[in-house]
Amino acid sequence: MAKRKSFFTRIVQKAKRDEGFRWSRDYLEWLREMQAGVVLDASAIAHGALLDSRFMCLQQETFIRRLDEARVEQEGTGEVDSYVYPGLTLAWETTPVTVAYDEGCSEAIKKADGAFMNVELTGLEQLFPACALIDIRDLGFSLYEVPLEGLFVYPSYDLERNHVLLLLVGMSLRYGLVFPLQSKLVVQGETFGDAVAASIQERKELSAQWWGNPAEHDLADAFSPLDDDQSVMVLAAKVLAALVAPEAKLSHAGRTGKHHIAVSYPTAAPAEPEGEQHRQAPAISSAKPEDERAPEPETAQPPECEDAAAEETARTDTDAALTVEKLKQALNEAASKQAALSYHLEQAQSTSAAAQAQARALKRRAQILDTLELPSTPLESLDLAAGVWEDRLIVLESARNSAEAFKKGDAREVWAVLRSMAVTLHPLIFGDIGTNVAFTFQAETGFELSLRDGKLINNNARLKAQRTFEYEGTMRDATPHVKGKGSKRGETLRVHFFADYEKERLVIAHCGEHLETCETSKI
Repeated sequence: MAKRKSFFTRIVQKAKRDEGFRWSRDYLEWLREMQAGVVLDASAIAHGALLDSRFMCLQQETFIRRLDEARVEQEGTGEVDSYVYPGLTLAWETTPVTVAYDEGCSEAIKKADGAFMNVELTGLEQLFPACALIDIRDLGFSLYEVPLEGLFVYPSYDLERNHVLLLLVGMSLRYGLVFPLQSKLVVQGETFGDAVAASIQERKELSAQWWGNPAEHDLADAFSPLDDDQSVMVLAAKVLAALVAPEAKLSHAGRTGKHHIAVSYPTAAPAEPEGEQHRQAPAISSAKPEDERAPEPETAQPPECEDAAAEETARTDTDAALTVEKLKQALNEAASKQAALSYHLEQAQSTSAAAQAQARALKRRAQILDTLELPSTPLESLDLAAGVWEDRLIVLESARNSAEAFKKGDAREVWAVLRSMAVTLHPLIFGDIGTNVAFTFQAETGFELSLRDGKLINNNARLKAQRTFEYEGTMRDATPHVKGKGSKRGETLRVHFFADYEKERLVIAHCGEHLETCETSKI
């Protein structure tokens, strides 16, 4: 009977089949040649000990993804696939490590609610530089109904922002490389809590830049922040912190040419019976019984007064030191409570302002619904949506013009798309914790969201100009668009938009027929 392959072997073989030629020997040799173009001095970089001179920087991965995208477009072999992982294939073939947790460790990760965030990042040096494949089946984590069974973690470096990051790619035996789950953990600060905060902040900043003009930013084509699912980032932070936490016990072994780490957590000591935890043994006196004591000589003197005074002084000093320590502790607790009260006050004020704005918006919607007449044209649907969700949508005149010209368009579909943008897309883009926007939006609404166009359109000045609109004195790129489901010419709805992060509004720039592409311009 053939021996069953291990979980790690099956996971990697599935990944290699999915990647195809991108995990071939010739492709790996090409990657090594490309990687050799950038040499990093790890000693001059914060947390540089996690890096290896054979690994790729973030900008190199982006460049290779662009080459792959251009190849697919030129060959016309199908949809543009920007979710290739050159750094993953190169890192795995260089320094592969597999990691498995025992039941106690998995339970600790499940129950941890911020408990691992105080673990120091320096502990990562016992795992990296490497490409780690972590077995997380026992955690039961899934996203978009896709079970995440393995997690690839490998280090990279951002040349533009000058920091180390860990790239995270989800893996499923059924679905293969789960590209919507890609994320990254920015390795900044002293603890995992610092790294999580830095990752969230960077995503917010990149999202604001991306929506401003995605064509100007290197990360837009390959590492868009909108493809960065931060629930995976938080999960990875806890998993890695559990691995390097002081209480973790690691056992190392070789496995089919790869390094394997088994992580276990010590079993908690049984609790002592109630009432006995602080019980002390009775004091043993060294005094002899009265009848065994030798009679004191008549010349014996009582204890010296000086000794008694010294003992009393020592006791007084000890009591005073304890009192000072208690006072310091009380002051610290008072300061913490004051800071907490100030924070909650600010939160309450912010919540109150938000509630008042929401109440005004709801009142406006109620007034509209009182006099509502169902829209019969795309323009009427657009105007109605602009009124109902004025706190979420801004409609440009160009959008109204395109909706008015969309004579064959379905007013009901226009309304459904705009409603899905206001109700579902708006919180996805402006929410605090990010997710994969396009994937989640389509899963929840059924409408496809495209965040980028192909290189052929981006390199065509005339076509690019059709997707550029003036807004408050500046030209803004409205490449992102939601697709209607119609396919006949004159009925294919496209709603192009961009995000105004200061006002937290989606700006509708075009709401009508499919804009011209390289293919349609040839017809």
